[in-house]
Amino acid sequence: MKNTIALSLLSLALVACDSAEDPAFPEPDRVENSTELEESTEDFDLRDDGMEPVDAVEVTQVEIARIELDSAEVAFLVDVDGPAAGQLTMTETAWPDEHGMVTSRVGELSPLQAFLALTDEGVPVPVALIEGEDDEATLVAAEGREHTDRLDDPISARPGDLLESAPESWSAAFMCSEGTTSQQFLDEICSMDSWWNRRFCHNGTWFSVTDTSGTLNVDWARSRTLACNANGRVRHYYRVGGIFYKGKDETLAPGFLHTHTTKGGSALRRKITHSRTASGFVRGYSTFRRFPF
Repeated sequence: MKNTIALSLLSLALVACDSAEDPAFPEPDRVENSTELEESTEDFDLRDDGMEPVDAVEVTQVEIARIELDSAEVAFLVDVDGPAAGQLTMTETAWPDEHGMVTSRVGELSPLQAFLALTDEGVPVPVALIEGEDDEATLVAAEGREHTDRLDDPISARPGDLLESAPESWSAAFMCSEGTTSQQFLDEICSMDSWWNRRFCHNGTWFSVTDTSGTLNVDWARSRTLACNANGRVRHYYRVGGIFYKGKDETLAPGFLHTHTTKGGSALRRKITHSRTASGFVRGYSTFRRFPF
């Protein structure tokens, strides 16, 4: 019963979230519903765009599952307070293996799709992952498993198609040292999720850069952040009633690639900030999507 309070908040939040719209969202005018990659072409010398909300209200997130891999871990969390309580977060933190390669296991998968692909059929599925899924085929695939509120202990990823196939892999050291811009980051990282509504690629050397869904209300936001020569940070925000809200900050070590997916219970205006913590720089890729299609 230790999760009763958190799950009660989640149940109420899923109802409240449907009415959490903020029609007045003063954002810079950018192309609405753009499917073109918006990339920076100006001076790349450690720029700071100054758009980050510095007074955002932090919301409480509860971890409902964590999967451990050889050189990565995938965590699943759910908001238990704030106007968008009930929304899901999936984070994948990947670090260089013995060959210096950084590998993404979740790719372009949804939280439930990633959980099913990485775990054995005997592992129960957190209910929040099922409630947050839009794809019918994925929901059918989850029907045969037991359900649970949360998995208290980390679990090891199972051998399977997702692990045995050729997943996306890159040399983080090369992408960091490639120059003031990274062609590999542009060509390979910034080509993922190409069908999402809005996409922003920052393959230069950034102190801090913030992307926004602009005038588009979106359910999903996904970021990929590469930290170079110092720790990096990534933050996901949404705005309701003129106030910014965010989950906990995610910090990643140099050479780590962090994928952060937010799956909201309703469409809201959203922001993503990629930034460094000291010296060094970050490269980042942000995508926003309104689901269902």
